[in-house]
Amino acid sequence: AMTLADRIVVLRDGRVEQVGSPRQIYEDPDNLFVAGFIGSPRMNLLKATKQDDTTVSLAGTRLQGLPQQATIAKGAPLWFGIRPEHMALCQPHEEGLSVRVEFTEYLGSTRYLYGTLEDGQSLIAELRDDQEVADGATIRLAAPVERYRVFDETGRRLRR
Repeated sequence: AMTLADRIVVLRDGRVEQVGSPRQIYEDPDNLFVAGFIGSPRMNLLKATKQDDTTVSLAGTRLQGLPQQATIAKGAPLWFGIRPEHMALCQPHEEGLSVRVEFTEYLGSTRYLYGTLEDGQSLIAELRDDQEVADGATIRLAAPVERYRVFDETGRRLRR
């Protein structure tokens, strides 16, 4: 559908979840179901908590970039979404998620890194650089704020 269609209708249990172009569905999912359904590998969907109007706590790391939503209380559970191709190794001075590398899958110009966050959640990153990452190593990964997708506990997307 992603390569052939002009428009996609994502259905779940006979109900329309989202309608749009393949790019709209992939880059701008309306909810957790669509975010996890479209893409291979799928979007990382990680449990997080709202800290304040612009910050989430995810696996012991505070991340800026939460869409301001007055209806969500501090401490409320959230889902934090980031596609594997938007993750990158941090520079020494950068903040990021601490990830223990379980294994990597080498595919030539692309490597998939499978890792575990400090709180045990699994994460996949698509890396396209030449930097070697050893299995068992602990690294830091980050993504541009504009690539974050945040969902409330019911699965509804919080928009900027």
